[in-house]
Amino acid sequence: MAVAPRIILTPEQKRQLEKNVRSGRTPVQLVERSKIVLLAAKGSTNKDIAEEMRTDVIKVARWRNRYTEAGHDGIAKNRPRGANQGGKSSRGQARLRSRIIKLTMESKPEGSTHWSTRSGERTQDHA
Repeated sequence: MAVAPRIILTPEQKRQLEKNVRSGRTPVQLVERSKIVLLAAKGSTNKDIAEEMRTDVIKVARWRNRYTEAGHDGIAKNRPRGANQGGKSSRGQARLRSRIIKLTMESKPEGSTHWSTRSGERTQDHA
C-alpha cells in the first residue's frame, strides 16, 4: 500500500488555500481541492479526508499528490487531456470522426428529417 505524501505548508501557502476556501469567487473544484490539501496538512489520512468530504479516496490521493508535485498550480487547473482520450490511434479516431461528420451532413436517418442525439433504431417496446 502506498504511503500518502506528507504535506507541510508555509504560512503563505496556508493563507492562499484558506482564501480559496472562503472566497465566493473561487471555482467549486478549487475549493474542494484546497480543503483536501488543508486537511492533509493537518495530518489526516486520505481515507479520513474522503469520509469527511464525502468523496472517494482516489480523488483525495490525486489532489494530495498533485499539490505535493506542483504546489498551488498543481490543483488550480485540470491537466490537459490531449487529443487522444479513447486509447486508440489519433489517426484512426480522426478518420472515424470524419466519417461520422460526412454521414450526418450528407444523409438523414430513415423516416426522419434530420439527425439528433435521439436518432437510432427503435425497439418494439418504444414504437
